[in-house]
Amino acid sequence: MAKALISIDYTEDFVADHGKLTAGAPAQAISKAIDQVTRLAFERGDYIFFTIDAHEEKDTFHPESKLFPPHNIIGTSGRNLYGPLADFYAEHEADNRVFWMDKRHYSAFSGTDLDIRLRERRVDTCLLYIS
Repeated sequence: MAKALISIDYTEDFVADHGKLTAGAPAQAISKAIDQVTRLAFERGDYIFFTIDAHEEKDTFHPESKLFPPHNIIGTSGRNLYGPLADFYAEHEADNRVFWMDKRHYSAFSGTDLDIRLRERRVDTCLLYIS
């Protein structure tokens, strides 16, 4: 069986000081640890899934538009991975064990094929982190 690391929304808009819906200093403080965990998972052969919020600028029908300010808008830098994690992705995005998955909801599973991809790869253990 296989292992997967699932990175959920560790992006500029959720982590950086200038982010539209930032968790700020607490999320920034774990940046180095998140990079280390991600690199370790990759080195041991795990699958890496980046599941990233993807919102449309004027989507007034999405329930989050009533709860939060606009964030992770498609085509903006707010969707970029934060800190050294961006470097990791740039180095490994072409690898067949690294995936970028857009999502419209809180859950990495809602409206995505993440569960199918995990089952196809016979993943039985997941480690995840979220901003």
